[in-house]
Amino acid sequence: MNAKQEAKLNMFRATQKSAVNSLNAKITSIIATAQQEDLVTKGITIDKAEAKKTLCQLAADVAAPIIAYAAANSNNQLLKEVSFTYSDLFKTKDDQLAPRCKNIHDAAQANLAALGTYGISAATVTILQNTINNYQAKVPDPRNAAAQKVTIRANLKNLIKEADTVLKLQMDKTIVGLKKTHPDFVSTYKSNRVILDPSKTSTSIKGVIISSVD
Repeated sequence: MNAKQEAKLNMFRATQKSAVNSLNAKITSIIATAQQEDLVTKGITIDKAEAKKTLCQLAADVAAPIIAYAAANSNNQLLKEVSFTYSDLFKTKDDQLAPRCKNIHDAAQANLAALGTYGISAATVTILQNTINNYQAKVPDPRNAAAQKVTIRANLKNLIKEADTVLKLQMDKTIVGLKKTHPDFVSTYKSNRVILDPSKTSTSIKGVIISSVD
C-alpha cells in the first residue's frame, strides 16, 4: 500500500468511526424507546390490577357485616344493595366497580351507628372511600397509555429510519472504497447487512454487527 492509499484508508477509518458512533447512538435510542413502549402498558396494567384487588377485598370485607346486620333486621333493600362477594366485585367491569363499591360505602355510612357492634367504624368507611378514589384514579390510565404508545411508536419508527440513513448514506458508501484493499471485510460487512426474517429466527430483534477495519 502506497502513501496515497494509506491516507485514503485512514480517511475511510475516520469516516467509519464517525458513522459507527452515530449508528450506536441510534441503536441505544431505539432500544430505550422499545423498552419504554413495553413499560408504559405493563406498569399501568399491574398498578390497576393491584388497586382493583385491594378495593374488591376491602369492599367485600365491609359488605359482609352489613349483610349480617341487614339479615338480622329483615332489611331486604339494604341486603340487596350490599350482597357482593370478593368474586362478584372482581368480575365487575372497571367502569362499574367504583359505583358498586360506593354503594357499599354509602350503606355503611348511613348505618354507621348500628354497625359498630359488627366491627364497622368511621375509620373503616373513610379507608374504603380512599381506596375507591385510588382505584378511580387508575382506571383512565390505560387510555392514556394507549395515547403514549402512539407517540412512542412514531418515535421508534423515526429512529429506525434515521439509523437506516446512517447505514445507507455513510457506512454503505464508505465501504465501497474498501472493496479492493479489504475485500474480506467488505464481504463480511455485506453479510451482516442482510436483514433476517423474524419468522425464521428464534428472536424478533434485528441488528447489524459492525466489524472494525483495524
